Amino acid sequence: MSNPKEPDIVGTHKGTFGRDYSEPNWDSYEACFYKEGIRIDSSVHTFSCPIAPKRIAEKIPNAKLILCLREPVERSISHWRMIVDLEADKRNGTDWKEFDLAWKDDRLRRESLYGESIKNWLEFFPISQFHIIDSEEMKNNPKSVIYNIEEFLGVNHQQWINLESNNANRASDRRIKSEFGIKVSMLASKIPFFLKAPIVYPLQRLGINIYKSKLLTSKNPSYSMEQKYYTICGKEISKDLELFQKLTKFRIEHWTKIISENLETHFSKNS
Repeated sequence: MSNPKEPDIVGTHKGTFGRDYSEPNWDSYEACFYKEGIRIDSSVHTFSCPIAPKRIAEKIPNAKLILCLREPVERSISHWRMIVDLEADKRNGTDWKEFDLAWKDDRLRRESLYGESIKNWLEFFPISQFHIIDSEEMKNNPKSVIYNIEEFLGVNHQQWINLESNNANRASDRRIKSEFGIKVSMLASKIPFFLKAPIVYPLQRLGINIYKSKLLTSKNPSYSMEQKYYTICGKEISKDLELFQKLTKFRIEHWTKIISENLETHFSKNS
């Protein structure tokens, strides 16, 4: 795995808000990997970047591409809430206080338009170089998913992989950094990784993330999926999902059913 896990070097999308259209620094990218074996880059925003497919095709034409996708309306709401909880919108000069405002912003919307994104990638890569996973399957049958990924990558089964649920990255577990926590994180980011590794890796194996400790963070407020969110983006996402299924043959009916049911229920309540 690259260090950091999400280098955000190849694509123009540097996280949710950052955009940089200059050519990637491939030397810096190489420096993110320091072990032998298959290299894995988990820069999630690369998928929605329209320029990344061409860059990767030119540099790594035989790349294998793994997509772990979540029901896209739920994904958008989760992404939006994370940004608002962490006040990242304010720090980047915008206001995502209400979801309808956030959805109008391409920096949120395009992340959930899987069809539009995969269309860009299929101009440069055959569908055979993609392995697509439903995130619910990842949660419910992790062992099966891992075996399928290993088969796709052509590697032997890794017995050491920890599939315990307490390693899951859940929104309900998200904690907001305090002012002190932000300062500590900034200080830690300046420490070379080789100095941090002897401390970080043992703690990770024990399931401990010191940056999420109560000393450095506070609990984020809870939220629930509301039908009004589906009325804002449901129709656009449903149409895009049809394109995604047409291009990939990946079944999406269970997602469109959820969206349709929520749209119908909201319409019935307001009739």
